[in-house]
Parts: sequence; C-alpha cells; structure tokens
Amino acid sequence: MNNRDVLEENLNCVYYTVTAEKLNVRDSANYDSNIVGKVEKPNRLCIDNLEGEWAHIKNSNWVNVKYLNKQDRNIVDEYIGPVLIAPIIIFFVITQLSHIKPSSFLV
Repeated sequence: MNNRDVLEENLNCVYYTVTAEKLNVRDSANYDSNIVGKVEKPNRLCIDNLEGEWAHIKNSNWVNVKYLNKQDRNIVDEYIGPVLIAPIIIFFVITQLSHIKPSSFLV
C-alpha cells in the first residue's frame, strides 16, 4: 500500500485518541455484545461512524465514545499541508538565494 492509498483510505474517518487505560472493543454497539479486544491509551483510532454513545472503528468493531477524544487534526492535514507548502518554500528559497526573478520561472 502506497502513501496515496493510505491517504484515500483515511479520508472517510475522523481520528480519536483513546483516553481509557484499556478500552473494550465490542462486536456490536452495545454493552451486552462480546468483547473482541482492547485498545490502550493513547492509541489513535480512525472512526467512520457514530451511533449514540458508540463509535465504529473503520474496518473493525465498536468502542464507547465517552472514552475517546476527537483529534484537532486528521491525516489529511498531516499529509496535504506539508505537500502544498513545501514547493512554495522551496521556490522562495531558490529565488532569494540565486537572485533570479520569479517571472523567469513562469511559462
């Protein structure tokens, strides 16, 4: 899987950080369902659906949302921001260091 695949796969979710020391992962969105695993603090989960007090982990099962904190930044911010800004910074540095007029780069 390349970086583009990872980015596209994660566009349809919101990241949350686990706040519980050990959070039960359940096979359905209710307390009576089977516990199929645990996630520990401070793991980050890709949540693609919320149903009441339950959050669905993308391509997985359910956790209780009261033990999660929504992240301010998503994977899109982490990948796209630097990709868009880096060429601008490089262009500025090249033009400043070489004293080349920016218009000479334009076609």
